[in-house]
Parts: sequence; structure tokens; C-alpha cells
Amino acid sequence: MFNWLKDKMNSRINSEMMGCIRQNLRFVDFVNNQERLNSSLDFYIEEIKEISLKMRAKTDSGENLTPDDNAELLDANKNCRRIWANEFGGSAFKFDKEFSTQ
Repeated sequence: MFNWLKDKMNSRINSEMMGCIRQNLRFVDFVNNQERLNSSLDFYIEEIKEISLKMRAKTDSGENLTPDDNAELLDANKNCRRIWANEFGGSAFKFDKEFSTQ
């Protein structure tokens, strides 16, 4: 019975993290298509992209993300939101609407 619950929780977490990956990559595409004056963002955008692609490759190969993987992915998403607010004047509410997890 506990394995069923554990599997259900892992499935839910993996689903949420896949949404986070999609959201991060959509944000990266958005930023790469914008004219921006702040070229120092390039490092952060590339890092977000690399982390998200690495995690997507893990899940595509059938691996479950570890708690450390989840934390790294959520940190990347936090950086997306920070860049969205500071560089593009967006709000957290608009971030989720603009960059869907679906």
C-alpha cells in the first residue's frame, strides 16, 4: 500500500517538474527573441536552458528526478521569474499566464 502512495507522489512531482521545465524553456525562447540591452543576462539564460534540458533528458529516459534535481529546477524557475520582473517589468501573476506549464 505504501508503494502505491509513494509511486503516486513521485508521479505527481514528476508531472509538476515537467511543467516547470516547459515553463523555463518557454521563457528562454521568449528572452532569446527579445532585443535587450543587458547582455549580462545571457549567462543566466544559458544556465536556465542547460538545467532545464538536462532535467528533461533525465525524465525522457525514464529516470525520476531527485530532490536535488527538483531544487535545481525550481531555482532556475525562480531566476526566470526574477528576470521577468526586473528586466521586463512583469509580475508573478502574468508570468504563469504568459509562460504556460502545459
